[in-house]
Amino acid sequence: MQAEQRLKPHEPGSACPVTAKSGQAVLSFPAPITWEPETAECFKRLYDSRSEPLARLKELVRGALQATMRSTRCPYCLIQKGRVFDHFLDKASFPEFSIEPTNLVYVCSECNEEKNWSGENAGTDVLFPYFAGLDRNVFLQCRIDVFGDIILPVFYLEFTDCEIDSEMAYRIQRHFDKLNLKDRLETESIEFARNFVTKYRFREGNVDELQIFKEFYEEEIELNRKTYGPNFFLCRLYRALIDHYLGEL
Repeated sequence: MQAEQRLKPHEPGSACPVTAKSGQAVLSFPAPITWEPETAECFKRLYDSRSEPLARLKELVRGALQATMRSTRCPYCLIQKGRVFDHFLDKASFPEFSIEPTNLVYVCSECNEEKNWSGENAGTDVLFPYFAGLDRNVFLQCRIDVFGDIILPVFYLEFTDCEIDSEMAYRIQRHFDKLNLKDRLETESIEFARNFVTKYRFREGNVDELQIFKEFYEEEIELNRKTYGPNFFLCRLYRALIDHYLGEL
């Protein structure tokens, strides 16, 4: 029984919180097992051991995730590079998954700290990058607020035009809030926005130069979309900047 309780995607049409039309794979999560303290400690020590097979396992998991994501960025935030392994289901509540490959996610230190799992919320606070499958919908939005010389990108979630049901929308919102992504994305975006506006002002008034400038950033959006998906923060930031400064071209 214990060996069968593993992380696995649901088949479309089965009892799950996501509609089949959205094309999103979701997970069934096992209830925590009450292990004897000695047994639980043995599971945890498996992950902490210095063995060559475990080091190889971690290397393979890291490589597989980065190949799937086509990036070394943290799959939880897509802001910083991965630095540490996170246990998607925490070791305290699920020690039996300490070295389960699909439970190991290579993330940035900030996401690892922000996530701070508790067993009762496992699978609802943060989206699982191996199975989320959310690239068909754009739900991350950005607008540009300008106060004199101050440029402030503002990120928020919008599900109105998405094929995402209320349960998945709730999980995405929990992910966004749990990892403090609004503040982190806005902080990360300020310098990108400033660089864009500086280049724009250098070309302001020259329609031909502005058209080339716009096409360059349209290509940047497309390249980032292919690599990271439509909800990558630079895709949304550059779209907002183009709409704000170059919308009439």
